[in-house]
Amino acid sequence: MKALVKLQKGYGYIEVKDVPEPPLAPNEVKVEIKYCGICGTDVKIYHGDHAYYKPPLILGHEFSGMVVEVGEDVKNVNVGSEVVTARGTTLARSLYRRLRDPWAGRGRRGFEAEWGFTTYGGFTKYGVYDWQSILEIPPNVDLESAALTEPLGVCVHAILGKARIHSSDIVVVSGPGPIGLLTAQLAKAEGSLVIVLGTSVDETRLALAKELGADVVLNVEEQDPLPVVLDLTYGAGADVVCECAGVAASISQCLNLARRDAQYIQLGTSVKEMTIDFTQISYKELVVLGSFGYGRIDWERGLNLVNQGKVKVKPLISHKLPLSAWREAFALCEDKKGIKVLLYPDE
Repeated sequence: MKALVKLQKGYGYIEVKDVPEPPLAPNEVKVEIKYCGICGTDVKIYHGDHAYYKPPLILGHEFSGMVVEVGEDVKNVNVGSEVVTARGTTLARSLYRRLRDPWAGRGRRGFEAEWGFTTYGGFTKYGVYDWQSILEIPPNVDLESAALTEPLGVCVHAILGKARIHSSDIVVVSGPGPIGLLTAQLAKAEGSLVIVLGTSVDETRLALAKELGADVVLNVEEQDPLPVVLDLTYGAGADVVCECAGVAASISQCLNLARRDAQYIQLGTSVKEMTIDFTQISYKELVVLGSFGYGRIDWERGLNLVNQGKVKVKPLISHKLPLSAWREAFALCEDKKGIKVLLYPDE
């Protein structure tokens, strides 16, 4: 079968190659992958900028598919079911190891066992996964939408798992990429007034944010968001700020827009070190929340929200291309000409 493989560390070294179909263990499920989304992490791996990947490996960790075979020890998973694959549970570890390992003890495993980082990812035809990682897709969620369960899980973990958003809150979301657009919808579903910030290259994404329910969208290169936020909050500042871009200018702006005692949530990630005005955190007594990854419950909650129509993910899908067109697909992501780009196996 064909697969998109990162061959070695460094810039490039990605090819579509023939790889053997993975063997099926008694406790595993074989999934025919239908769609797999390109994540910013995949682009970082393409450039050799990401720290946690072990080539050679098949890339891709945002995928959906159909069960085509089950092992003899598998329970409650049937051939023909449309599924996604959530992460497994963490192995027991000592107290000191748990304190040093941010992934441990959270009902999930880290990059050392992450699909698309060290094992069979989703940019291929078939994958095999522990049956306990399988989640069946609800009836109102199609396979294309289900491929976005992973990034939605990231946002659910932050907004519903860590933040405390009230219906009266003013929430600022900076960075209208897939994570920002999903974050804005979750905050809106909680009943808050949502302001989404972007730049000139984000015009299409800002328009989509408005379509998906954002109350205010602003191009920060054309309009200073501070007077707008102060006007909406009687001079106080935003109750919650969600930084989803992972760039220094966005972080500084989010800190500036937050009111005293506000919640500041960092979802965006970067491979670069950044300098920020730490005194704002102290002087404003901000509650600073870091959020990274997800647990299985975040996937389940995300699928339920999509199934109920409270979060819309399909409008984020801007392109669907065959695996053989991966270079074009990655370029769409890098140039911000696409929002969420899906790859599917060539026939």
